Amino acid sequence: MSEDVNPVVGRFTAIAPFVDGVWLGDQFGRLVRVQRGHEPLSWVAHGGPIRRLELRGEEVVSAGGGSVARWRQPGALVARERVRGYVLNDGLISPSGAVLVATERGLVARLDAADPWRMAGYHGRAAFALALSPDGEWVASGGTDGRVAVWSVSSSPSTPAAAWDAGVGWVTALAWSSGGPSEPSSTGPFGLVSAADDGTITRWRWPQAGKANVVDCGLGRLISLALDGPDFVAGSESGGACHGRLDGSPPPRTWTVSEDPVMAVALSADRVFTSASAGVVRVWDVTNGALVANLAPTINRSPP
Repeated sequence: MSEDVNPVVGRFTAIAPFVDGVWLGDQFGRLVRVQRGHEPLSWVAHGGPIRRLELRGEEVVSAGGGSVARWRQPGALVARERVRGYVLNDGLISPSGAVLVATERGLVARLDAADPWRMAGYHGRAAFALALSPDGEWVASGGTDGRVAVWSVSSSPSTPAAAWDAGVGWVTALAWSSGGPSEPSSTGPFGLVSAADDGTITRWRWPQAGKANVVDCGLGRLISLALDGPDFVAGSESGGACHGRLDGSPPPRTWTVSEDPVMAVALSADRVFTSASAGVVRVWDVTNGALVANLAPTINRSPP
């Protein structure tokens, strides 16, 4: 499959689909909205790669380039919190307004003025990933120490509420699932899921301890992860993708997306979205894995 290259924007590092389109973030800090029936719309939101995009009603939450920001569509800045003295690897804003970050040197912290806290060096060389529980009360973190930790969002923790050794080199991505009838009750009300540099997807028992199950994608280092109910999709550093169910049955489907690392993935009821070469996102059919579209938006205007 030949590569389509769009030199106007960089490699996409965050993807957030919505009903009739998709929001994208690239390695240069640009936010792009691609919507059916409209011209692509973009602006420079951060001074570096966008690590996360989330849609909250009429707002977009983005993290990258040393800050976490809220935007009122299309592009009016609502608020921004900056990370001082650290390189930002992930960041998010809870429904209650808590601004949480993971950075180099293993830092996990809450930045907003309401109840700030910092756990410096917890994950060793770097904390790579965060995930907020569906009820907004807990934030999970993972990093180079191979641990997954869960922290209280609302109080200043001296230690995590729970922590597990993933038994791998690095924990590279995290996500929470709201669970479902196919998930055993021993996993608790939510499912906490991690991706690792050994190519595995692990579902953790929460609030109990230990692993519920492990799915091996066989792709080497996984660097991106998204969930939709009991289903997951993950992207690898080697340019592959893995799609399957969290219980591992049937075995996951894997395929080659690009020659480049799959820095971002997203999952909806009928589509898988994966980053590819610079300026390109590939869209795949969930049911059969067929390529549906190559999105390579031409950026020709910015919001007022």
